[in-house]
Amino acid sequence: MRPCQANRILVVVLILIGPSLFAQDITRYKGFDVIDKQLYWRNIYTYEGSADSLKKAIVQMLKIKAYTTNVVRNEAGYYGEIVHYKVDCEWYQRKYFNTPRIFWEGEWRGKFIVELKENKYRVTIYALSYELKSIPTFKQQSSFPVKASYSEIVLTRDRNGFRNSELNNLSLMNLSLTDEFDIRNVAVIPLEDW
Repeated sequence: MRPCQANRILVVVLILIGPSLFAQDITRYKGFDVIDKQLYWRNIYTYEGSADSLKKAIVQMLKIKAYTTNVVRNEAGYYGEIVHYKVDCEWYQRKYFNTPRIFWEGEWRGKFIVELKENKYRVTIYALSYELKSIPTFKQQSSFPVKASYSEIVLTRDRNGFRNSELNNLSLMNLSLTDEFDIRNVAVIPLEDW
C-alpha cells in the first residue's frame, strides 16, 4: 500500500469514528448538573446583611411565591416543594415557534432546598417535572394531561449528560429559576410603610 492511500484510509477512518472518540457528555451546563444520572439545578446568591436579616428575607421570599409549598425549616435552611410553577417566556423574549410548549403552557413541579451561610444562600432544585394539556387530534377529540420528568427530555439516553439540542432551553429554565429565587427580586415592604 502506498503512503498516499494509507493517509486517505486514515482520514476516512477518523471522519467516521473520530467524533465518537472525542465526544464527551456535558455534565454541567449553566446552573444544571447531572449527578448520579439525576438532574439538579443549583445557584449561589450573595447577600449583604446580617444572618438574621437573610433568614427573614428568605422566609418572606418563600411565603410570597405562590408555587412554593410544604416549606420546612431545618438546621441548614429550608426545603419544600414547587407546584404550578410557570416560565415567563415573554419576559425572556422567547418566541412561541422556537420554544417548546412545555415552557409556554406547562406547569412545573419539583423539590427545592435553600441552604444559608454567612452572606450567601444556595438554592438546589431537583425532581423537576411538568404537566401539559395535550392538543386534541382527529382520533383523540379531547385533551388530556401529559406528565413527564424534565430529565427525560434534556438528558441523553444513558442519562450521563445533556442533549446538545436542549442547551438553549436549559438556558431559558436557568434564567427563570435564577430570577425567581433571587431575594433581590422580591419587593420587601416593611409593615410600618403600609
